[in-house]
Amino acid sequence: MLSKNVNFLLYVSQHFLTHRFLIYNFKKSISIYNTDSYNKVTTAYRRCPMFDFLCYNKLDSYAPSQPKDVPISFIRILNGSEIFKRFDVYAGDRIVTRGISFKKFTPYFILPSGKYKIDICQSGKKASNLQVSSMLNFMPDMIYTVAIAGTSLVEMVNINDPILKPEPPYANIRLVNLSSSIFNMTDSKNNTLFHEIGYKEASDYISISEGKHILKGIDSKIDKVSFVMNQIEIKPQWNYTIYVLESSIKQIIHPLLLIDGTTYIKKV
Repeated sequence: MLSKNVNFLLYVSQHFLTHRFLIYNFKKSISIYNTDSYNKVTTAYRRCPMFDFLCYNKLDSYAPSQPKDVPISFIRILNGSEIFKRFDVYAGDRIVTRGISFKKFTPYFILPSGKYKIDICQSGKKASNLQVSSMLNFMPDMIYTVAIAGTSLVEMVNINDPILKPEPPYANIRLVNLSSSIFNMTDSKNNTLFHEIGYKEASDYISISEGKHILKGIDSKIDKVSFVMNQIEIKPQWNYTIYVLESSIKQIIHPLLLIDGTTYIKKV
């Protein structure tokens, strides 16, 4: 049975208020082969940054340096599987991230839009450790989270972040289930927020008021609370996703609340 005593993981905290963003040298970390337009993509990649969110308030935005001659998409990688200790992720024949562990995620990075062959491998040599491969189509000006999932078999889930702007004093929140259970979610007054979200499913966004909330994840198969997210602070006009992850080693559910890139990525 899954443990009810689950620590809530919030990777973006007010404790990290620095009013700036991390900028990475994209040229050093990645060069990706796009099957549609290799030459144009290679040229564009030399000018593409990799970036992550440190803090955000309603006056902040972030518009990274972007190539002008090709349409672009924004992607991050999330590891929601503990089948192997670490994974490597490739787009075409180039490494995107190396050695990503359970519950970790990359910064967003920019890809020229188009179709990419994404390979997920157990960390090590690609040829002998390939776990799953899929062609993914990244549309212009869209934001994606590519998640590694599975408790017995490694799978890939491409999650689109719809571009929505909630009106104050509300935010948007949704649930993405990467565990083998089916989940409902309620608030502190036992109002149902999400109903029977199955494996690899994403709910629609719903409005949630700003302030502190207590949310409960209920395993609908056994009708018992699997996790409680205590005193999460919701900011107005932000977009959030709760990712439900499952440890295949300890049989524990891990809720992971992330701020979606649609909150703070602004395209020039």
